[in-house]
Amino acid sequence: MVSRFLVRDFRCFTQFELDLHPAFTCVVGKNALGKTSLLEALAVLLRLQSPRTNSLQPVIRSGARGLVVDGIVRNYHLQCYYSASRRKLAIDSVEQKDPTEYLNVGRVVFLANSDIDLIRGSSEGRRRFFDFVGNQLFRNYREILRSYEKALRSRNAYLKMVPARPKEVAAYTKPLLKFGHQLTALRAFLVERLEPYVVSAFASVSEDMFGDLTTISFGFTLSITAIGTSFPATRRSSMLMGAATVVPPFASVAMAVSSYLPANR
Repeated sequence: MVSRFLVRDFRCFTQFELDLHPAFTCVVGKNALGKTSLLEALAVLLRLQSPRTNSLQPVIRSGARGLVVDGIVRNYHLQCYYSASRRKLAIDSVEQKDPTEYLNVGRVVFLANSDIDLIRGSSEGRRRFFDFVGNQLFRNYREILRSYEKALRSRNAYLKMVPARPKEVAAYTKPLLKFGHQLTALRAFLVERLEPYVVSAFASVSEDMFGDLTTISFGFTLSITAIGTSFPATRRSSMLMGAATVVPPFASVAMAVSSYLPANR
């Protein structure tokens, strides 16, 4: 799928160019030389987001103004420039104002040692994983997520103002609830689709590790009504703290091995 790849000012790389084999490419090197960062840069080229961070700002090389990822993907020439103040996308040297066509060129499956943190790590990593997958499976996921994040940032900004701005806070509560409902529903559906694969994969490795009696369950629990009813109860505390104390989506992803619960979000 990817035949040529160039990265500039991405993490540890000032510039690096790689021609990929049409079947597969194996990158070998010592620890901390940037092997995983190359995979991350490929993900950014194809999906405009990192599976390792919530934004692209942390992956810009220290001291650089912005990053460049560039590659030939399915005979399309994809180019992406990103900085704190600007993002520029191009397909075959034609600038793209909207990312939709760009994102339709390719998909990414990203595997790394840090994936163990999906089980033992914080909820932030699991949300990032679901958002990375959801953006590739659902056409409207990216737009809903961005709208939700924008409403949340704007509402929190007004919460921090002195004197208080309750009308402005209330104005952003409505879209926050709207997109929070939609985002929660998409994440619930995504977990439902992933559940049989999680159970099957665990079954393939569990017999030797745990024995036949060990099973895994993987599910999504949520209270849609809580999203709407929690705001009145927490409006005063939100105004006092200068940030939303309860925000949607109120949901929990639970993975249970036998009677143990190693991961909850």
